[in-house]
Amino acid sequence: MNNSIETSIGTLDKAKAVVFMRHELTKKQEDEIRAIMLGTDWDGEIYVNDFAKEELKDWDDADGVFNTLLMNTHGIDVLCIFGVFPPVLRRLFFSRDGIKANGIRVELYEAWNVNRAEEGEKPTFEHKEWLMTGAYKIYNGAMNK
Repeated sequence: MNNSIETSIGTLDKAKAVVFMRHELTKKQEDEIRAIMLGTDWDGEIYVNDFAKEELKDWDDADGVFNTLLMNTHGIDVLCIFGVFPPVLRRLFFSRDGIKANGIRVELYEAWNVNRAEEGEKPTFEHKEWLMTGAYKIYNGAMNK
């Protein structure tokens, strides 16, 4: 695990960790999430969901997953989402207007995976580390990077 994990979470920030992946967390991935969240006002839970398994066929599908990821954030300062994000979802985080949330910082952490299987073989990989690839602040219905 990289000891210089990039994060902008403050020690007094009330934070929530959500996982957006199609497979189960490995022990290494979970340990690294705990290290990233360490020192925040965090409940210790890593919330895992099945949203990453949904096929995003159109903007409505993407919008539904996007809004679901932002649910249950009342009283949260920082929402940390760990996973691999399809471009349509990343685009919503980058340029979204009209979000019904206020004052929440959203940080995206993406998995850097190595030693992938050859094309056509059963998917396998080794998790190298989580990298913060985006940080967005939601203000009064608009999101700013």
